[in-house]
Amino acid sequence: MKKRFLTIFVVVLFIVGLTSAFAGGAKEKKAEKKAVEEKPITKEAPAAEKKVSLKIKPLPPWETYNLTDWEKKSGKKITTYHEAPMLTKMVAAGEIPPLKERLPKEPLVVKPAESIGKYGGTLVFAGTNLMYVGDFNRNDTCFEATQYGDFTNKTHPNAMKGFKQSDDGKTITLYLREGLKWSDGHPVTADDVIYAFNDVAFGPKELRYARDGEKFMVDGKKPKIVRVNDYEVRFEYPAPHWNFMRNFTYLEYRSIIFPKHVCIKYDIRYNKDANKVAKEYGFDNWTQLFDVLVQMPCAGPEKLNKEWPVLGAWRFKKQITGGMIFERNPYYFQIDTEGNQLPYIDEVKLITVENIELFKAKAISGEVDYASWGLMLDAYPMYAEEAQKGKYKVYLRRGDYMANTTYWFNLDYQGDPQVGKLLADKHFRQAMSLAINRDYINDTLYFGKGIPIQLTLSIDLPYYKEEWGRAYADYDPKRANAILDEMGLKWDADHKFRQFKDGNTVTVEVVVMTDHHPDYVPTLEIVKENWKDVGINVNVKPVTKSYQKLYCKTNKFQIRSRSTCYFTDTFSIAERRAAEVGPTKCAYRWYTWAKSGGKKGVEPPEKWKEWVLKTNSLAKMQQSNPKEAVKTIIWAFDLQAEQLFGIGTVGYVPRPIIVANGLGNIPTETYGDTVYIDPWPPRQQDFYWKK
Repeated sequence: MKKRFLTIFVVVLFIVGLTSAFAGGAKEKKAEKKAVEEKPITKEAPAAEKKVSLKIKPLPPWETYNLTDWEKKSGKKITTYHEAPMLTKMVAAGEIPPLKERLPKEPLVVKPAESIGKYGGTLVFAGTNLMYVGDFNRNDTCFEATQYGDFTNKTHPNAMKGFKQSDDGKTITLYLREGLKWSDGHPVTADDVIYAFNDVAFGPKELRYARDGEKFMVDGKKPKIVRVNDYEVRFEYPAPHWNFMRNFTYLEYRSIIFPKHVCIKYDIRYNKDANKVAKEYGFDNWTQLFDVLVQMPCAGPEKLNKEWPVLGAWRFKKQITGGMIFERNPYYFQIDTEGNQLPYIDEVKLITVENIELFKAKAISGEVDYASWGLMLDAYPMYAEEAQKGKYKVYLRRGDYMANTTYWFNLDYQGDPQVGKLLADKHFRQAMSLAINRDYINDTLYFGKGIPIQLTLSIDLPYYKEEWGRAYADYDPKRANAILDEMGLKWDADHKFRQFKDGNTVTVEVVVMTDHHPDYVPTLEIVKENWKDVGINVNVKPVTKSYQKLYCKTNKFQIRSRSTCYFTDTFSIAERRAAEVGPTKCAYRWYTWAKSGGKKGVEPPEKWKEWVLKTNSLAKMQQSNPKEAVKTIIWAFDLQAEQLFGIGTVGYVPRPIIVANGLGNIPTETYGDTVYIDPWPPRQQDFYWKK
């Protein structure tokens, strides 16, 4: 009963805010403080034999096929195509050509999540910034080339029909869909791809998107780009580039195929009056306008938004007070398994809100048809209660690693020498991990729906080791006390806190952000009490997100509280988050030293050099030798399981998703008493209204 009361209290604490989170301590049964006999700390504690269970299996993959592949798989021919009634009217009025002329020669076939849908209706999304309405904009600005979303690093056909990489990894050929068109009806050809690379990605540094060019270079060298024909482009490299297609797919919120026929109007290299045009729109020069242009269709003045064509399911129609309207793209390249052109929904309405609280309010009031962005598990009871009123359904999305609050220890701390020595000692970190009651955190803050687990990579990866997830992750305060005793950290006379040899209380400072993830503060309250139980005093330093970054990069922190994410597949670990496998969060000066080739930062102690250098070279290794990158990742996480540079708490915490009643083709699975939904990759094009 007491535990149930505490659970309700913490949920209420989440909802009303975090400002008073430190005022009350998390109350739980005190661990026995008397030291017990254990194995010497010179020997490592064995990993538990039990395997961390995901509790729910991954949802079935979204099935998409090139037309010929679908016909081969299904044994059925799609001989007739169908379109939405609103498009039939436009054809009759002569506004657009017939459907057969609008679709590519070989459309992409999508197998709906539930059933063939019905045409019509409006879908409403909301966000605090129309540029980043995460529940919608990825649909219209991502996956134009290929799709991804599994743990095998595979890419799947989408607007791009496919690609082929040579056995030596040096040549990549992209295949566009013959007859593919932009939403304004203009053909998509090899020229659009070549322009996107040569003029933008490899363009002048003044262009914001020129930063993407590095991802498509090898040792700083650009590829030779060959236009084979209208629908085939070949990239020839002097050395292997195994990351090419993954990078091509991973440019979230950005495209790598640009409509050249529109871009050149605002590009001074093609139009000498581009600066003049830019000033007419209120920009200082053409590069400023161009940077906004390529972020379309949400970023610019209405006239530019209308002009910018897309490959997504909906195209910009008009701006409204506090939002925008998008209409179906008549030239969209996807069909369902019966030949119906997608999307099923006629229009999308985006509305902007001032903050996340207003977003939540609109979601639970039924004003938004689909909401996942920004919703956290803390308010799940409130969402579920409102759902019972019949306004919507509430699901949970399968948790990823993002929710795991992690404590990173500064291995390079230059403040109090005694504290610095303590933080750098793996035995202290091991003891602190054993002292954390992860099951209690999970039950109290996450309703038991997360997984108590050590900081590690995704358990979905084929090379995941169960001992990584369980390394020093069992709640064992007796073992923690024994380690601290053997380290010479004796109790004070009152048996309240441990002391250094000079008699000073062992005190560590934990930096925590109060304006980021809502679980940071309440998690730390519990951890603080856990560590106090084994005699370690904790000072909490609450900071804002912006200050935390500066505070930690200047090496002032002792322990920092962060979420750890993106350890979800080989590519994201090696290419995007290589630094997080290394010292970026726990010894930033060492990371700077490695990144700068020894020109900046501080050279790490000899015993840490291999770790610092290997993790720093992961991205390059993944590009040239993926198998070696996997070996290095395994080596790095073997080391993490022993050293615990960061200490994890609870991972795979699900998040709520609110879906309007009557919305069909929602990809769900039921496990026990919970219905899960998988929102990734975005697939609103086969959503439909059942009524």
